[in-house]
Amino acid sequence: IVDEMQNMNFEELDTIITRVGDKSKIIFCGDYRQSDLHKPHDKTGIRELMAVTRRMPSFEHIEFGIEDIVRSELIKEFIVANLHITTA
Repeated sequence: IVDEMQNMNFEELDTIITRVGDKSKIIFCGDYRQSDLHKPHDKTGIRELMAVTRRMPSFEHIEFGIEDIVRSELIKEFIVANLHITTA
């Protein structure tokens, strides 16, 4: 399980995926809207990996929505408000 992948650049994600053994499974978890990276070329890691794996039949993508937030109502409200600002 690779958690918080939004904080990895593409080279790091490439390093991880190219070391997966035969008959192994890998799970990437992350939210491209919550990256802590500040270099513009680093921010594309999660999006680049998703673009590549969308062309691979061995990968399945599951995206959660607002209704899947299980944090406090305050955090859910903050995330929803922030989404409206970043998509405007």
